[in-house]
Amino acid sequence: MKAILTTALALSLLGGTAVMAQPDTQLRISQNDNRDQQDNNRQDRRDRKAADKKAADQTSADKKAADVKAAQQKAADKTATDRRTNDRAPADQKVNDQRAKDQVDRGRRDVRQRASDKAVNDRRVNDQRNADQKAIEQRAVDQKSADQIRQDQIRRDQSRQDQIRQDQIRQDQTRQDQIRQEQIRNGARDAQDRRDSAAQRADRRRWSRGDRLPDQYRQDRYYVNDWQQYGLNRPPRGYRWVRDDNNDFFLAAIATGIISMVIYRDDRDQRWQRRYSRTYSYNDDIYYRECRNSPDPAGVIVGALIGGLLGHTASGGRTGATVAGVVVGGALGAALTSNLDCEDRSYAYKTYYDGFNAGRAYRNYSWRNPSNNHRGTFRVGRYYNDPDGFRCATFSQTAYIGSQRHRANGRACRQPDGTWAVVN
Repeated sequence: MKAILTTALALSLLGGTAVMAQPDTQLRISQNDNRDQQDNNRQDRRDRKAADKKAADQTSADKKAADVKAAQQKAADKTATDRRTNDRAPADQKVNDQRAKDQVDRGRRDVRQRASDKAVNDRRVNDQRNADQKAIEQRAVDQKSADQIRQDQIRRDQSRQDQIRQDQIRQDQTRQDQIRQEQIRNGARDAQDRRDSAAQRADRRRWSRGDRLPDQYRQDRYYVNDWQQYGLNRPPRGYRWVRDDNNDFFLAAIATGIISMVIYRDDRDQRWQRRYSRTYSYNDDIYYRECRNSPDPAGVIVGALIGGLLGHTASGGRTGATVAGVVVGGALGAALTSNLDCEDRSYAYKTYYDGFNAGRAYRNYSWRNPSNNHRGTFRVGRYYNDPDGFRCATFSQTAYIGSQRHRANGRACRQPDGTWAVVN
């Protein structure tokens, strides 16, 4: 193509030169050459296009041939695979059959092994059960021996406790007999003292506000330090409460003994009678009546006898207020202690004494009778003064007698003689 263009250029130059010499002829020759050149160019383009189409056709044909060949190869491969599969099927079936047989054999071996393990385990369990049974039987024998030893010890302890209790009862009886004899002697003296005191009271004047207390009452034994227990007001500074032999209360100046306030016992007795209808004595309490000659392990009755309380509560002396005993009378009192024997009541009454006289609200006081394991808890609730100024307290009791629990609630107030009485 380059050579053709070079030749055309050269001819064009030559033609141009010729045109200059021969204008018309050369022009025609140049035009003819140009037309030939254009025809040649168009022919070249057609040839290239035809060649490109032929190449494309050839490529398409080659691709189709390759696809056909690949399809044929795939079909041939599939045929070969099918042939190999068909050839291998009997062998695979044989292998599968062998595997199934091996699995069945393993299952049978497992069953036999489990049966063997179960038999071994059953033997072990039976051996352990037999050993446990032998151990239980041996423990039963040992326990029986221990129980026998313990029973023997309990019998010896019981016998020793019975002997100690009998000795204690004899000692208590002896002591109570001595106390009663002394009380009889003191009773005669008390009667004479009361006659003498009555004669003295007939002669003496009744102390009133503005009077001066005699020096004999300005001693510690006449001072009332637990004034709140008697429903008295707090003494002002420089004053103290004094109680004479007739249980009359006087608020007197410490320095001079001048009386600022008087509360006569007979006035307090009248207020008590108006509010509570009656005065309770130890004869109203079933414990003091029925258990006076019974064992008193807590020393309640002995303390009451020494204090001269039994049968002399309302005698007008100072002893009842000093001891500050407890009278559990009436239906409520009977219900409170009806499930207790005399020994139980001795322990229980001790908690009543401690609880009411301690002045501590919401405190528990427990008791236990070691001879029968009866026990109980006495709880003092709140303290307060009733409208007439008497000191009162609420209480509750829980007693455990055997497997039974007994509960009771009530209210006790302090009588003019100082004795706490269960009023309801």
